[in-house]
Amino acid sequence: MEEVSSPHQCNVRLAREACLSYPKKFPLLSLGLNFFDRSNLSIAAPLLKDQLHLSASQLGLLLSSFFWGYTVCQLPAGWIVDRYGANWVLAGGFFIWSCATVATGLLHGFAALLAIRLVLGVGESVAYPSCWSILARHFPERRRGFGSAIVQAGQGSGPALAIFIGGTLMGRFGWQPFFIGLGLASLLWLIPWIRWMPEGQFTDRVHTNHTYSGILEVLRQRSAWGTCVANFCVNWPLYLLLTWLPFYLVNERHFSLPTTAKIGGAACDGRGHFRFNLGCFNP
Repeated sequence: MEEVSSPHQCNVRLAREACLSYPKKFPLLSLGLNFFDRSNLSIAAPLLKDQLHLSASQLGLLLSSFFWGYTVCQLPAGWIVDRYGANWVLAGGFFIWSCATVATGLLHGFAALLAIRLVLGVGESVAYPSCWSILARHFPERRRGFGSAIVQAGQGSGPALAIFIGGTLMGRFGWQPFFIGLGLASLLWLIPWIRWMPEGQFTDRVHTNHTYSGILEVLRQRSAWGTCVANFCVNWPLYLLLTWLPFYLVNERHFSLPTTAKIGGAACDGRGHFRFNLGCFNP
């Protein structure tokens, strides 16, 4: 006799298929492009400083401005994702940050670049809340370690490719054509995303009785504050590396931009591989 699968077994099978196909294509690519777009101004920093005659303090403001919009919008972005769902919020944020990347290549003044970097931060603020929401809603608990590894691999591969490809192409064609081409190419991601964005929700019977906490209840949890401090400690050296390594190698170590691209790309690529492999051992 043919064995009839229970609804729960069907959910598990569909979730396994999602783990093998969907996350390898879309969260990895979206986070990769996210970090590609946020990292590319750092590669252009040596060229920007000379072409726009920026002071050291102006360059520092320009490189940090992304994080102002990004940080301020994190909590509102999480609320919007919970309220309206991750699919279209991620698509909207992706459209905003890709258009901001194109606009960066069309601008010349310090104030205009500062403003568009703020817009880029606002657009990219939805990326992580959306990806973690998709992970929680469409993966069984025992497979979320692997799903997280896929997302983190995107975080590592984006900067690696941004430094390697960006440094190579900027050294040959200049920084402005690179920004315009990257932003336009990134918009192509929206076509398959809109076509194949996930629908429905995986339901793990273990968690059907759980209730969702409000923001004040979350803030009362010591584990939430511990996670916040841990993320700060992890991101401090990461963004110090992403923001200033290319400028340091070009201006202080006197490497060419293509050589800087190889060194910086290798450093970020090793980090991405390590995080992916670590997540695979924690399914």
